[in-house]
Amino acid sequence: MDRYLTDGGAACYAGKYRRGWTRRGTHWRETGILRRMLAGLDPAASVLNLPCGAGRFAELLAAPSRPRVVFADSSQAMLDAAREALAKSGARSVELRLVDVTRTKPAERLDVVVCVRLLHHLDEQAFASAVDFLAASATAAIVCTFASTATWKGFWRSRRKRAVREVTRSPAAMEAAFSARGWRVAEVRRVSALFSSQVWLLLTPTGLSGVIK
Repeated sequence: MDRYLTDGGAACYAGKYRRGWTRRGTHWRETGILRRMLAGLDPAASVLNLPCGAGRFAELLAAPSRPRVVFADSSQAMLDAAREALAKSGARSVELRLVDVTRTKPAERLDVVVCVRLLHHLDEQAFASAVDFLAASATAAIVCTFASTATWKGFWRSRRKRAVREVTRSPAAMEAAFSARGWRVAEVRRVSALFSSQVWLLLTPTGLSGVIK
């Protein structure tokens, strides 16, 4: 995670999904998943994108229909990269904030919280703090990703003896973590059954019969 705090690390991450057909394909697939999940929500819902990274989904999340959009990250370098991505995309005005979900409490609640490619970096203590933050930040929906043991890649990574860069978790563990905080899994989407461990979840508050527009 420390590499993302530097200007060089942020710049490298900003170009990551343009390098090679595999990563471009992953970006295309993930953009489609996010677009589908957002389509079931109110197009005027406020959005918190955390961590925003280098602004990979800037154009999609900062749509003109949204009255309020916040991009947040624990890295100032990433926020600077996201600011550039927002300017290039022609997206609406977006609030930028320096926030560490593992060390702070949310200052407010927005309708939708999007958390992409963070949870697989966190050990159990930091993971619990991050899930607390997400659950307390959203009112209508949470969109998040995790590295799943139910994928082929995640299954083998969870059994490797040497250290790897991601923490894998089972779908049951993810469901239990959010259920304990009043959220239920409404939709599940894999990036790839074979080549990616990443799985996307759409969560809604417990008690709602579906995703409300």
